[in-house]
Amino acid sequence: MTDKFIGDLKLMEACRRGGCPVCGYVRQESRNQLDALLYGHVTDPDTRRRLRESWGLCNWHTWMLLDVDTSLFGASIVYEDLLREAIDRVDGMPGSTRGRGFFSWLTRRGGADARPASCSFCLTAAEHERQCLLTFMKFVDDGDLQAAYASSDPMCLPHLVRAVELAPGSAELRVLVDRTIKKWKAIRSDLRSFIEKHDYRNEAAYTKEDAASYARAFEILAGANGLFGNDLRQSRATFIAWF
Repeated sequence: MTDKFIGDLKLMEACRRGGCPVCGYVRQESRNQLDALLYGHVTDPDTRRRLRESWGLCNWHTWMLLDVDTSLFGASIVYEDLLREAIDRVDGMPGSTRGRGFFSWLTRRGGADARPASCSFCLTAAEHERQCLLTFMKFVDDGDLQAAYASSDPMCLPHLVRAVELAPGSAELRVLVDRTIKKWKAIRSDLRSFIEKHDYRNEAAYTKEDAASYARAFEILAGANGLFGNDLRQSRATFIAWF
């Protein structure tokens, strides 16, 4: 199976799901990873060590567990273990521990202070995001992928900025930007229509595009619900600084 086929297949599937294709791709890959890891590897020593070092998963990936039915038994085993360790450590907390000092003490391992490890699933999600964007640009002229993106929702601004960081000045990036901007303009037109039809003098009926326009604008500017934030906070800071 070629890289082109794998990239096309996954991206075309993400395009069909609605919303930013990259957000959808990263979210689905995270669900698949949760399913695979927690279904069959909860007793693996390295897996348990990584989860203990980060005190489980970030907020986003923790609540995603509810969407992955086959992960719930394995997740229960992991979180019972984490809750036991949290109880033991907090119960043995020195009386002098206060504020940030407490968190530093709580995350201390092997007698040395250390920052808590990042959510391992966020680290993998960042790599999935990178590979998805590179594939998007590598096969930007592929007929099937081009058709899939033409009929899909647009890429969100945070992910377009990430594409700029990965391939600044490239011809492939320029094509992706042009196609994405065209989609953004269409949604802005729908949003303006939605606003104008709130005027009592305007008797035109709302279209389904009008009704969906504000939620689509939310995702364009902020990315998919729950995707940015938590352990990816620094990425958002980079995105804001870019402007």
